[in-house]
Amino acid sequence: MGKKINAWLGLGSAAVLVAHVCYQVIAYLTFSYNELVTKILGHTLSCLVLLHVLCSVSILVFSHDKGNGIKYGALNVRTILQRVSAVLMLVLIGIHINTFKHLADALIPLLIVQILFFACVFIHIGVSVTNALITKGVIDSARVRKRVDTVVFIICIILFIAASVIITRTDIMLVKEGIV
Repeated sequence: MGKKINAWLGLGSAAVLVAHVCYQVIAYLTFSYNELVTKILGHTLSCLVLLHVLCSVSILVFSHDKGNGIKYGALNVRTILQRVSAVLMLVLIGIHINTFKHLADALIPLLIVQILFFACVFIHIGVSVTNALITKGVIDSARVRKRVDTVVFIICIILFIAASVIITRTDIMLVKEGIV
């Protein structure tokens, strides 16, 4: 039951994250930023992620899933990537949330951290979506998993590139213009 709830939370988080990234990219491209939309998406995402993290940790602590993916690393690269990217996201989320406030003071280091954060997010989603769909019983064959993985990886790569390039370019422009 816990894994199914966690799968719902993970998929919900991924959906809201896609909306958040798409909105930010469009807002940065069109210079039509609405702070309220960003805050609503950001806070909704934060709540879902917090619940997802708590559920994930409780599964690791209280179930039989205690590090089994780590024991057989060569066979479970996805699990290792999933857990490492999750931990890195938690470490970097504070910087991500406060990047805009401190952009003028430390542009290049913050942009590097921001891109690293985006990479962690999209790696985590890329390796997690099909796991969640398997847990929910939506995917029941290796062939379907491979197809869904391909689609998810392509979407994650496109969103990673869009976020990294457009947000970074706009942040640099805002600092150069003295807006931040």
